[in-house]
Amino acid sequence: MLIVSHDRRFLERTADDILELQAGVGEWYPGNYRQYVRLRRERRAVRQKEYEAQQEYIARTEEFIRRRQTRLDRLARVAPPADDQQIRIRLKASVTSDLIFQSDGLTLSYPSPSGGGSGWGLKVPAFTVNAGERVAIVGANGSGKTSLLKALLGELRPLAGRVKVGPRVAMRYYDQHLADLDPSKTVLTELQDAFGLPEETLRTFLGRLLFHGDDAFKTIRSLSGGEKSRVALAKLMLDDAGLLLLDEPTNHLDIPAQEMLEEALLDFEGTIVFVS
Repeated sequence: MLIVSHDRRFLERTADDILELQAGVGEWYPGNYRQYVRLRRERRAVRQKEYEAQQEYIARTEEFIRRRQTRLDRLARVAPPADDQQIRIRLKASVTSDLIFQSDGLTLSYPSPSGGGSGWGLKVPAFTVNAGERVAIVGANGSGKTSLLKALLGELRPLAGRVKVGPRVAMRYYDQHLADLDPSKTVLTELQDAFGLPEETLRTFLGRLLFHGDDAFKTIRSLSGGEKSRVALAKLMLDDAGLLLLDEPTNHLDIPAQEMLEEALLDFEGTIVFVS
């Protein structure tokens, strides 16, 4: 069985061997994902030491064998390990009131997972979300998690109950389906229209998310799922909302990007309500 996946937990449970493709070269690692991470770190450290040792040898030897340049030219050079290209994510947070959300309970209607028949009902008990909290919404597929997020956003009217939103709460929603991206726009115009920043500023910023050169002029519809997710992350980063509502934010992201997002969310000083 050959599996292509960015899901670390899935790889941990299922993989017996891992093939990593980087800088045009494939390398095998025996074992599951955890063993791959450990062995990759060890191999990289060995290669770095080999590279540093050879650089020292060359520096000592070049003067000594200056007149024997031919011999030096034939010396096989060890290349340094390729640098990992990683996105850099930093999320800003505006100041909010102490109260973010409060409800005495909600009853919601949402489409059935099969797509047929009448909507399903979801009863949510009373809850309060205060500034700085991280709230996870979990449940099986089709259990109404996204519908609850949309009720918090004010995009879905409850059948019963209401949600009180605190004053001075600026929020930003990350849609797992990336529906807020306009397929006809380019990466650059998607951000320009949303934030009105100069082209030069945005192109420099996009480089942090691995959009280089003419990548900024690609249309949204031509992007892969991972690239579209990075555009959505760009909109999160350029906003300074104090509340993030995230619906499956790691969907479509490769493992390094997931890890960078996790670090950014840990450093985020605002409030997070997320589905995962």
